Amino acid sequence: MKKLIIAVYFFLLCVSPALAESITPQELVNKFNLRTIYSSLGQGLKSYCGSYPIDFMDISVLEFTEDSVTFDTSEEYFKIKILSPSQIEVTDIIKPPATYHTVKKYQIFYDKEHGDIRASEADIKISDPCEPYSERLRKGDYSEWYE
Repeated sequence: MKKLIIAVYFFLLCVSPALAESITPQELVNKFNLRTIYSSLGQGLKSYCGSYPIDFMDISVLEFTEDSVTFDTSEEYFKIKILSPSQIEVTDIIKPPATYHTVKKYQIFYDKEHGDIRASEADIKISDPCEPYSERLRKGDYSEWYE
């Protein structure tokens, strides 16, 4: 029985690299593919070229802890918390007057083919042509959407 448990453990380590090592909030900012979850960023992901938090969020306002990264502006709050090497929790809030608030857990894995970290909930394609995300948007200033 002990040999079976050890064999299963090593099998899981080989099959899922995300389980084999711990991930950091910094890795999630650079490698977590937002196109694999449903979020308030979904409509933007359909138009813009980026796929990762670093493409949409101003690094200077990101707050890091040992197990999470938070993007908090006057209009938006987006937090990714690491629950385990294979699970995260995303808190996604669009602040009033808008009304969007969700907290959801996701199983994640390292995708060798794309070289990034993914969930399996969505597959939002990059449009062709796509638009680059502006610095104003990255800083949380959405006024250009209304110009």
